[in-house]
Formats: sequence, structure tokens, C-alpha cells
Amino acid sequence: MRSTWLDIWNKKYSTKNALHVKAGFDNLTKEQYKKLANFSLEKIKIKPTDDILDVGCGSGAFLQEIQNYQTISGVDYSENAIKEIKKNLNGDFSCANADNLPFPNKSFSMTFCWSIFQYLESDIAAQKVLNEMTRVTRDGGTVFVGDVQDETKLDLRNNLKPKLETQRKPISSYTPNSNFYKKSFFTKFANKNNLLCTIYDEDLPELNFYIQSKWRFSVLFKLP
Repeated sequence: MRSTWLDIWNKKYSTKNALHVKAGFDNLTKEQYKKLANFSLEKIKIKPTDDILDVGCGSGAFLQEIQNYQTISGVDYSENAIKEIKKNLNGDFSCANADNLPFPNKSFSMTFCWSIFQYLESDIAAQKVLNEMTRVTRDGGTVFVGDVQDETKLDLRNNLKPKLETQRKPISSYTPNSNFYKKSFFTKFANKNNLLCTIYDEDLPELNFYIQSKWRFSVLFKLP
């Protein structure tokens, strides 16, 4: 039987690897992962007074890089991930799908996901996730979608894929497809919902150690 992404993540989170390797960043050192995570955290600008939610939190690789916050919460669809993160961090962590977040409206000042949109099934699924992330975020708050695959750079990714695969440590002989997005998908969502939208390209010299950065970008929404 072919593996699904959930099968793959449940296996990854049951290993004894470092947190960032469990999160799928097999080809990065711990120091490189920290530099990549902080590239996004500089855009989010989390404050000590923020109530934050990580959608697709895994076992806490990204969250452990955050030093100051008021409250911390996370959801992931992998039960193994939630078991692991509860060992690593103190917070409100639960097993749930990103398109059905188990929180009331306007629960958080900062809601983000990082490097998960490629695992969503379609643009329709991604739209549902954005709706949920916006729903649980307070007025004036921030929604951040990090490390998104750029559809306009699909050919570049395919050309570089053989090099990438030599750096990976696959946990399954079969890897499902991952999704790519047009930047206009996010700008249209912002316009429809009266949000400010800023897009950051990751194809930058300081991220050359991360080969995927050549075809990825991140999106920051500010709620009115």
C-alpha cells in the first residue's frame, strides 16, 4: 500500500532523530535549521504579550526557536507529533486537522504555519485552512504562512530534485506529490477578506544552504 503524508509523518515523529530532522529538514544541520527558522521569525515579530498558535506544529522544532510569548498552542494531525511535543514544550497541544481548528473565534494574536502548505490536498483545502487560521486570530493580529512552494518555479524544482533527493534520508519508498501555489492565491484571499498581505521570497543568498528556498516564499497577513 502506498504511504500517505500522514503515514510518513507518524513514522518520522516516532524516530529518535533531532527535532528538525523529524520535521522533514533532513538535509540541514541544527544550526542551518535555526537560521532558516529565524528568517521567518524575523518577519513575524512575536512579542512577549502574544498568544500564539502553530498550525502543523509537529514535535516542536519551529516553536522551540521562539523565546518570548504569553501563551503557546499547537495542533498537528499526527498523534505521534503531539505525543512528542508534549515532552518538549509546555503549552496547549492537541491532535486536530488544520481545516477544523479546535479553538473559539479570535483566540490568538498570532497564528502561523510553517512548511505545511505543500502537504495540503488542493487549493480548496488550503482555502479552508486560511479561513480557519483567520477565524481564530484576533482583530489587528497576524497570520503567517511560511515556506510555500512557488508554482512559477516548478520547473526549477524539478531540475534540482535529483540533487535534493541525494541529501534526504527517506523514511518511505514512496513519496506523495506536494502542492505548489500561485502568489495570487494568497493576494486574492487577502483582498477578499480585507487583509494586508506581504509576500517574502526565500530565494536569497543568506538561505543558499537551503536548496528548497530557490522555489519557496512566505506570506504575512495583517488583520484589520
